[in-house]
Amino acid sequence: MTYSRFALGAVCAAGLFGGVVGHAKAAVQDHDMTTLNFSVTNDVRAPATRLTAHLYARAENVSPMGAQKALNASIATAMKVVSGQAGVDAKAGSYTIDDETPEHGHTRWIARQDVTLSGEDAGRILELAGALQAQGLMLDGTDWSLDPASREALLKKARLEALEKVRPQAEENAKALGLKLIRLNDVRINAGYEGVRPMMATLSLRSAPMAPPQASREEQVVSATVEVQAELGQ
Repeated sequence: MTYSRFALGAVCAAGLFGGVVGHAKAAVQDHDMTTLNFSVTNDVRAPATRLTAHLYARAENVSPMGAQKALNASIATAMKVVSGQAGVDAKAGSYTIDDETPEHGHTRWIARQDVTLSGEDAGRILELAGALQAQGLMLDGTDWSLDPASREALLKKARLEALEKVRPQAEENAKALGLKLIRLNDVRINAGYEGVRPMMATLSLRSAPMAPPQASREEQVVSATVEVQAELGQ
């Protein structure tokens, strides 16, 4: 190889060009190195700890002010039922009002506003959702998630377990290539909460007037991926 002859010539002139020799040797070593890029993903699964119920109130009237007034009364009554409940986060959300004009008939105005109930006591959330249904609100669905403390603990677990798998996998990859692991470079970590969202429930006052909605606890997934560059050699 031409590169090797250059390195040999540099060794013969070591007394004069010691610095050049060192550079030539480093260049040869770099040339013999194999770079391997790979990733390791680790998933951690755990039961959900927090349930959110999505409901909405709806009011119709021939005038927008009438629809808005009826909706405001419905929301005020609903919030009076659920506000101040220990461990329950109740919020009145987005508000919309639209007009609807049939082909033969007068224009009607439809006002709608969302209400969400969240908490770690799933039974209590479902009970309150049922109470709001009894007052005329509609259940739009439920979804499960993790409370912040549980989410952070699982993200840490996923990240550390992923990192623990990096070196063994790098050594395994190197062996399969007939090489040895020299060092690990450029390690990057991506961790995220995926969760599992079930199908939205469609229970309403008309379909179940006296019973609260049901929601099976869903498994949640927290994932961490480590991207790494490994240097392999003989």
